[in-house]
Amino acid sequence: MPRILSIWASPSRPSAGWRRLRPTRPKRFAGTRSCSRPHIMSRRARSPMQLHERLKNQAYWDEVFGEGNVPKKEIKPGSRYVTLPGWHPTTKSVRGVVRTREPLMADAMIHVDTNPFNMAVAEFPVSVGYRASSGKWREHVPDLAIRRRDGSVVVIDVMGFYVQRHLGWPARRTQAMREIFTVLGAHYRLLDERTLHMRPLIDNLRTMWRHKRIAAQQPWIDEVAAEVLMLPLPTRIGTIMRSITRNTLIGRWADEDEWRVVGEVNPAFTAIMQLAMAGRIAVDLRVPFSQFTHVTPTPPALAASPTTELRFERAA
Repeated sequence: MPRILSIWASPSRPSAGWRRLRPTRPKRFAGTRSCSRPHIMSRRARSPMQLHERLKNQAYWDEVFGEGNVPKKEIKPGSRYVTLPGWHPTTKSVRGVVRTREPLMADAMIHVDTNPFNMAVAEFPVSVGYRASSGKWREHVPDLAIRRRDGSVVVIDVMGFYVQRHLGWPARRTQAMREIFTVLGAHYRLLDERTLHMRPLIDNLRTMWRHKRIAAQQPWIDEVAAEVLMLPLPTRIGTIMRSITRNTLIGRWADEDEWRVVGEVNPAFTAIMQLAMAGRIAVDLRVPFSQFTHVTPTPPALAASPTTELRFERAA
């Protein structure tokens, strides 16, 4: 595998050319094998992104999403942090859980985790350097890197809209990050609550995520899902609930003699949500979930576009 070179922007030397390439030493992280990461400075991005730009960096992103890569930012449990960090369990991470820096990042993970178009995610994946407008050297660790079904990669940061307006500099850093990750064959986006908290989308996605598959799930839920797939589509959620033969769960407390229906659990609805997150059916996310929500077959364009509504820029 060829060594990844750094790209140096030097506007003070226009006559000699503004780019200089130099190899980067691999960094070794405690408790893991060595993992080479480039320090990359911005250059003028080519638009639109060409396919070979993504393919020639395939090995680099394979390493980023692999088990050997560790987060470049550590938020220790119980530490006093400037925001409210948390944990987001997900099967799309090689570690099975993503450390979230703030609640808005956790909301971004709801979008990522419920979208069948997203295949892998890594938190705090790389550390990149750039020249700030003041001329000082800065390093930045993005929040998330996402690998999509078509092989493209999206790198995202999250920051509140009014925080961006108050600070002022995020717009300049965003432009630098776009140029940097274009060189690496990826897209970069800075997201805020205007995108992540669109309603009723975020409410529907949170409902879907609460019904996601877990290791302790009853095996007959899969049988209910198979029965859902045998029904004629399109239809409505309420019609599916009335058509499934085993759509009730009964139980009793230890001191009770009679069994009762557990109304808080609906196996058919759980199966519909899991099928939607797997991309096997599509549900209407434009209106709040109800018994009248439309359920349709998976569109043939799923291989080219996501079924949930957090859409990123298309890769070439």
